[in-house]
Amino acid sequence: MRIEGKFFKNKQTGGFWAIEIPALGIHTQAKNLKEVLEMAIDAVETVVDKEGFEAQAIFSKQENGTFFVFGNSAKLLIAAILRTKRLERGLTARDIVKAMGERSETGYLRYERGENTPSLEKLDEILTAMDPNFEPIFKFG
Repeated sequence: MRIEGKFFKNKQTGGFWAIEIPALGIHTQAKNLKEVLEMAIDAVETVVDKEGFEAQAIFSKQENGTFFVFGNSAKLLIAAILRTKRLERGLTARDIVKAMGERSETGYLRYERGENTPSLEKLDEILTAMDPNFEPIFKFG
């Protein structure tokens, strides 16, 4: 599983490279182009914050200004995305479960902790519960 990130030269910060990974709420910067992937990897590992998780990153061959990050555990990346998106929206696990029409938070929290991986249908249900107007886009290449 790869997550898309963007980078661009930011003249407002003295020519540093701005780095964004929206799925994980990451905004950071690098001094030079070589550092872009290093900073992205460090930021992803910080957000995932699980012992043993290692991120990698590669520049996109199709699009300038785009890169992809991935790691040794898709389950932990999904967990970080769910946690990030929930917190960005100011929701609790109970809010999500209630919007899904369920009673127990346990199943949802297992996804957020990276103990279980939701199916695509369940992931869509969770993201819709977080924001009914949210439409996730999956890119295949």
